[in-house]
Amino acid sequence: MSSLLVGKIGYACSVLPPRLKNSDPTNTLMSQLQVGINNVARATIGSKKSDRLKIEDLLSITGFPSLNRMTIYTIAMECWRALTLRDVPGGPLNPLGTLLSPPPDDNCDIVRSSCTRAATSGCIPPPAKHLVESFTWYGYTCWNSSSALRSATSISAAKRAAHELAAASPL
Repeated sequence: MSSLLVGKIGYACSVLPPRLKNSDPTNTLMSQLQVGINNVARATIGSKKSDRLKIEDLLSITGFPSLNRMTIYTIAMECWRALTLRDVPGGPLNPLGTLLSPPPDDNCDIVRSSCTRAATSGCIPPPAKHLVESFTWYGYTCWNSSSALRSATSISAAKRAAHELAAASPL
């Protein structure tokens, strides 16, 4: 049941806004979806709302991740794949990677003194203001929030970094 639920919701996670800090605003759609996940989790263990089980405990017992943490993990992994993997070895970035990364003439040459700290640490610049509620904006925030993700050289290291980023975020 858990894998069916997580699999179905996982497809839509990358279009939802992640909350990396408690101070980030909550999204009504995400709250409603989380209530649905909580209801399925209660049904899985035979609990009722009147049992007043904490959501953290409920998700821990059932093994369900929270929607926000699924969203962060999904976006972080999609960004890593887009910015790291190539369709052809040594070839250009795929279209999503091109959208997330700066244009080639803006790339920082480590030797030049005009490099920014953000560029040398592998951060990507924010997308255009009209893209604030989009995957590119969500990818920008997740990617720049994890130095471990930016420095991951294998998919297993990227998965670990994405899990750590998700685990450090609010439910």
